[in-house]
Amino acid sequence: MDQHLLRGQVIHVNEDGWVVINRGAQDGVSEGQRFAVLGERNPRQIRDLFPAAGAGDPPDLPVVLHTDTAYELLRVILVERRCCVAISDRVPPERTPQAFLGPQGELLVYTPPPPDWRYDALDLEEAAENAADDTGGSGETDEEEAEEVETAEAAAGDDLIAKQQERLWDGSLPLNALQVGDEVVQAQPYHPGAWAAPIAEISAAPTETGAAPDSSGSPPDHQAYDWLKL
Repeated sequence: MDQHLLRGQVIHVNEDGWVVINRGAQDGVSEGQRFAVLGERNPRQIRDLFPAAGAGDPPDLPVVLHTDTAYELLRVILVERRCCVAISDRVPPERTPQAFLGPQGELLVYTPPPPDWRYDALDLEEAAENAADDTGGSGETDEEEAEEVETAEAAAGDDLIAKQQERLWDGSLPLNALQVGDEVVQAQPYHPGAWAAPIAEISAAPTETGAAPDSSGSPPDHQAYDWLKL
């Protein structure tokens, strides 16, 4: 197994179905590169339950494979210095988001909706009327309602993850339940026997005193994301 695979974390999930990863050009990320979203993050040991005669108790059964689940494959479509924008590799070419320059230098992302999707303003009007009817009979004063709104806004403002985790709309790109904080790893083809390499390397590695641990493979905690601060 390659110990130097690039790893990172999802730091934003947009309502259109694209995500932001905290790895960018300074880390060697390029457009078209793919990242696998890690599953359990703890590889399972698959043992041979029916080994040849002479095997010991179940704990001594030979390990024949280490495996984990990647529950989404992401493709990078735009690279910034410290981050990149990615979508599911299942997104068809005609729905790939397009990047434009905003009036304040911000990134404007247009995500083509499905061919049969239609925005219906009447649905929003009916929802607004129902919300007005529900609040009309609550019996709360304007001050009480204002305090509740202020409390809710303060709680949301303190939660960084909630601020960067948006609810996907019904016409968004396909995305398999990604969340802010999910760990990703550079997608590299697997070759048979790669899982056993770390065991052999550990057993053959010379003992060194005073060597600092290698933390290059561990991504730092996700930070606040802002295009204007890149």
